[in-house]
Amino acid sequence: MPSRLNSPLVSLLIISVTTSLFIFGRLYQSRFDFSSFVVAGDRFCDPALVPQGLTVLKNSDGFDGQFYYRLALNPFTSQLTDYGIRFDVPSLRHQRILYPFLTWALSLGRARAVPVIMVLINFFCLCALGWIGGHYAQTLKQHALWGVFLPLYAGFLLTLSRDLTEILEITLLLGSLLLIRRGRPIVATALLSLAILTKETALLVAVAALLVYVFNWRKRSDAEAVRWYFFGVPVVIFVIWQVVLFFNWGVFPIHASGNSNLGIPFVAPVTFLMGSFLRTPFQRHYFIEAIFLIGFTIGILYHLRATTASSLEIVAWLLYAAVAVSLSRVVWTEDWTFLRAVSQFCVLGTIVIIASKYKAKAFVFACSGFFWLYLFVRLLRHYS
Repeated sequence: MPSRLNSPLVSLLIISVTTSLFIFGRLYQSRFDFSSFVVAGDRFCDPALVPQGLTVLKNSDGFDGQFYYRLALNPFTSQLTDYGIRFDVPSLRHQRILYPFLTWALSLGRARAVPVIMVLINFFCLCALGWIGGHYAQTLKQHALWGVFLPLYAGFLLTLSRDLTEILEITLLLGSLLLIRRGRPIVATALLSLAILTKETALLVAVAALLVYVFNWRKRSDAEAVRWYFFGVPVVIFVIWQVVLFFNWGVFPIHASGNSNLGIPFVAPVTFLMGSFLRTPFQRHYFIEAIFLIGFTIGILYHLRATTASSLEIVAWLLYAAVAVSLSRVVWTEDWTFLRAVSQFCVLGTIVIIASKYKAKAFVFACSGFFWLYLFVRLLRHYS
């Protein structure tokens, strides 16, 4: 790759252009209605009572973004129904507070600005992820352009399309891991804590840090040292927030969902793959996406033998891999759920590949880029 392109700013520029094109396409299809990203449905949103300017779909359940929109109107709520919007599982939604809280703060309480701010937060986070990716690649002694594949994970297009939390969570998560590599554990701890307040799945990085800390302590090793507070503080903050939400809603968020997202390992993904084999048009899309995930996983495993990724990054990836294969049929139903649920697995796997000395990573990332483009086109057609 040309040395003049070896800059995180180039990665940032590429992501800003590609993401802008996608957002413009989505807005063009919706006649430039930012509230269409919320995907509010009339099962939970009363069209007569919601704030002016929010589009509500008829005969629709909507999607998770409608609940983050509701929290962005008042992140301190304790009401099941307000602003014409009813929570489905209030404590679970409230648990993921940072994205709606930032939207509330930046919108200055103006309801009409909320849909715009929600889209802009995800846009700027993807741009930041391009910048972080460039720095991450250089830290791994690789060309900065390899880092562009961190924000080019196809599942982020789904998150961007519906005002969801994964982009903000993973931006904070990777920023935290990069700062650990650069010897700034205090700021890294703050970012990991914020990532957990964005989506609780970031807690697995704290678990990975604990495992690495214990292993290094038993071996009396200072290599790749992880400070105790890097995992201790985020866990304490997570527990405190759980208790606060228990007193607010009467139930702990981790017990709030009536459906279990975890099951027997491999059963749900294998069943999903077999059931989606060339039946309906949607199932054919799901089959292609599942095949990509399998191929990408093989690519990660191949490059794992020659990677310079840290023990923390590898252990965290292994934990997310264990979760991915154990997700239940509640998650393995459609790409809107499973591609988002494996975001951390794929992004950390991308780090493993970037850090590898094998040249085959160019082929793996070329396939990843084609998959991103495939989903880019399909989503714009979906909204046409």
